[in-house]
Amino acid sequence: MMLPPGVSEEAFRAAIHEFTAALGADQVFTSEDDLSLYRDAYTPYRGMPDKEIVASAAVAPVSVEQVQRVVHIANKHRLPLFATSTGRNLGYGGAAPTLSGSVVVDLKRMNRVVEVNVTDCYAVLEPGVSFIELSHYLRERNIPLLVSAAENGAGGPVGNSLDHGVGFLGDNFARVCGIEAVLPNGEVIRTGSGAVSNGKLWPVYKYGFGPDVSGLFPQANFGIVTKMIFWLEPEPERMQGFSVSSSKHDDFGPMVDAIQMLRHKGIIRSSGARNPLRAANNSTVGMRSRNIPEVERLLSSPGDGAASAWDALSIATGIPNASVNGTVWGPAKIVVATLDHAREHFAKLLPHATFSAGTARDFPLDLATVPVDQWVGLGMPNLWGFQRLANQGVNRGHYYFSPLFKAQADDIFAMNRTVRKVMADANEPEILKRWGWQGGGGPFPKTYVLYYDFLVYDDAGLNARHLKLFDRLVKTCAEHGWAEYRAPAGFQDLVAGVYANNNSALRRFCETMKDAVDPNGILSPGRGGIWPRRYRKE
Repeated sequence: MMLPPGVSEEAFRAAIHEFTAALGADQVFTSEDDLSLYRDAYTPYRGMPDKEIVASAAVAPVSVEQVQRVVHIANKHRLPLFATSTGRNLGYGGAAPTLSGSVVVDLKRMNRVVEVNVTDCYAVLEPGVSFIELSHYLRERNIPLLVSAAENGAGGPVGNSLDHGVGFLGDNFARVCGIEAVLPNGEVIRTGSGAVSNGKLWPVYKYGFGPDVSGLFPQANFGIVTKMIFWLEPEPERMQGFSVSSSKHDDFGPMVDAIQMLRHKGIIRSSGARNPLRAANNSTVGMRSRNIPEVERLLSSPGDGAASAWDALSIATGIPNASVNGTVWGPAKIVVATLDHAREHFAKLLPHATFSAGTARDFPLDLATVPVDQWVGLGMPNLWGFQRLANQGVNRGHYYFSPLFKAQADDIFAMNRTVRKVMADANEPEILKRWGWQGGGGPFPKTYVLYYDFLVYDDAGLNARHLKLFDRLVKTCAEHGWAEYRAPAGFQDLVAGVYANNNSALRRFCETMKDAVDPNGILSPGRGGIWPRRYRKE
């Protein structure tokens, strides 16, 4: 039996008995088979059982009142809890707690779409609603609204937002208008305008009067979120992407600046930048290496190779040396006009560059005409991401290294040079080869993020080496001013530790709040790197 740290077997058994009385035996789980569902299916600690994070039990409340009962019982016995919504945060910890021995509060059964308002474009959701379920709800009722779906459709808007996740519309927490949560003392709070009794503005106005405390709930442990107001997007008449490419190495900087300015002005809705030639040998999930020896030779040469050499190789291979992309949507006439403007904009800046418009997708979509791997980018969640993994023989999962950096060419090149050096110094040629050279995507309007998938293997020694490399990458990138925006459960202390300005003032402030609102330290100890006093490592 796995016991929570600092909890006696007698207290643990008493708590389980009280959970069962409060929720029912079918909502309390203690068997090894049941608890296996609350392990990280993609654990980076495969083959290292002493390091794997496991739960001691799990409970599955179906209402806010039952969540309150769970919290009261946990306080009575000082039992650590860890709340999870759909438990599908794969690559970032799944349903596993941050502290081994915690009792998982599984909120999947709280899966009601409480309300969808077409006029004001919002949904009131419980945490167990997945992206796929919400999308089906909308389509079955012919509601012309889109959800900002993440690649993993089995995840949900509540959990994704609370981990600062992103969807095809960008930053999902930016779409959160209000939160209902059970606090560590069992009280229920509503944020912003939701604090007004019988108020009408909760779904449409994020703030209220006084401090906005909504930001205390993502990547933190100050409450268990039981409802969320999530803004949806009206279906556009048309959605269409475009790209601009060039064979000239020196065009990359002006192209990135230009695509970002279009985004800053609100002319396009998303943006990204790549160097397809430098990335030709990448073999990260979703990509196939072209195995061009000259690419690897240039990447490994001093200064990443001369611009003239890259230009010559681009012409010889026909692979662009620079590429940016954007997406436009709205009324069809506006989309056509916007694409014309973008084409003219780049033609004036770089007359030799190639402008390519993508396929125009008109709504409502006929999904039978859309390749399944394009659904998510059009607001239609699915499970294609898992099929893509299977197609490439990835069967033990992965975890993400996902730093943010400025949406500028200089930062993209500097990031790649830094990461490649760390990988080379660690003598990890296979990882270096898979990395190749990465561009950036723009779910956030003024920064790019990249996602490098560390694969998990059956070889424990290999996994241990990769853990050390992950540690070195996080710390080295932080030295250059770049930090992770998310982290798997086992790395939250590592990532939180680089946010250390002024002697870690932010962490200490969060710890002070934690001790004040959760004196027994029961809610998700360690989430976001925030530990209560009883578990804190001084």
